[in-house]
Order: sequence, then C-alpha cells, then structure tokens
Amino acid sequence: MFFGWLKGILANILIGIGLISVVMGLIATSNEMSGTFYYVLGAVFGAIGSYLKYVSKQTVKSVKK
Repeated sequence: MFFGWLKGILANILIGIGLISVVMGLIATSNEMSGTFYYVLGAVFGAIGSYLKYVSKQTVKSVKK
C-alpha cells in the first residue's frame, strides 16, 4: 500500500515537471533545438507520470467501512 501511495506522489511530481517543461519549450521557441528538447522532455515526463498514476490507482484500492 505504501509503494502505491508513493507511486501516486511521484506521478504528480513527474506530470508537474512535464507541464513546466512544455511551458519552457514555449518560452524557448526562439532557439529551435532547445524548444524541441523541452517539448520531448515534457512529453516523456508526462507519459511516465500518467502511467505511474494509472498503476497507483490499480494498486491502492479504497475500502468502504
């Protein structure tokens, strides 16, 4: 249960880093190479974060009492 919870927190952090990277890519569009790098970095972090969020929701099940 603890590791599922930890995956959820890590997922939110990675998604946040991905969004920040996409914004940095928008800011750095004047330099074509660095803007593309930030877009790719944001997409990778976003995909990994989404996967970890999905896995953590499958791992941690809420119990109704």
